[in-house]
Amino acid sequence: MTSEKIEKEKIEKELEELLGIETGDLRDEIIEKAVWLRKDPLKFVAVRIFPDGTYDVGIGQEGSYDGYDSGERLWAEFSLIEPWDLPEYETVIENEDGDGYVDQDNGDVFEDDDELLEAVRTTVSSGFYGRFEEEWKKFLGEFDEWYNAIRNTEKEWAENFKKKLAQMEKEKAEWKAKTKRELTRSLEEFLTNEYEIIALYESGKIRFAHSLDELPDDHNEHADDDVVMAGWMSKQKILKSLEGVKDKHEALQRIADDWCKFIWGE
Repeated sequence: MTSEKIEKEKIEKELEELLGIETGDLRDEIIEKAVWLRKDPLKFVAVRIFPDGTYDVGIGQEGSYDGYDSGERLWAEFSLIEPWDLPEYETVIENEDGDGYVDQDNGDVFEDDDELLEAVRTTVSSGFYGRFEEEWKKFLGEFDEWYNAIRNTEKEWAENFKKKLAQMEKEKAEWKAKTKRELTRSLEEFLTNEYEIIALYESGKIRFAHSLDELPDDHNEHADDDVVMAGWMSKQKILKSLEGVKDKHEALQRIADDWCKFIWGE
């Protein structure tokens, strides 16, 4: 098996995987549209393939454009075919009575237009029309180039998204660590001042209050920085948890850590 044939089979396999159909079925769809009894020289078969695997096969006209760019779809063109384009049918003529066709060379008879056109489709589908095979080869090359480009774009997007997500996670971790440090310092300060309530907000802001009445309702109102209150603790509860503890700073660090985990649902 030649390298060219191996490459062709590889591309056709990728085409099948994207579209979810056999390449032979796609060829037949194109040939069905391409074979005319009398072709229009300004028209062609247009094949569009989209990155999500959808596709369509239709008739295009010279100068027509669908409004999409190459990143949004692959656009390929195939020439129209009439029986007399193929060497096998060059000697086919219409019967004198206008009823069907006959091959002057071998005497083959085609009862009507449909029978002649079906014979032509079969010949083209079997790979015996050189121009179509060249256009199919060109189409496979264009598909391969387009498909690799969109996959590289998707890969680049995924890598950038992964980097951005990692950066966001890093910033989030840094923000949480900073909030815990600030909360520990605030707890130490809180134990030495006159306030009875300490509150933590979703933004990481910390406030002291004499009572809960001084704090906004965590469901209906907002703090000064427009961020809802996440939770609060009383001085009495903190002092009770510190009874008998030797290292007050370490204990307050644990309180801050546990409180943040509870608030953030960790």
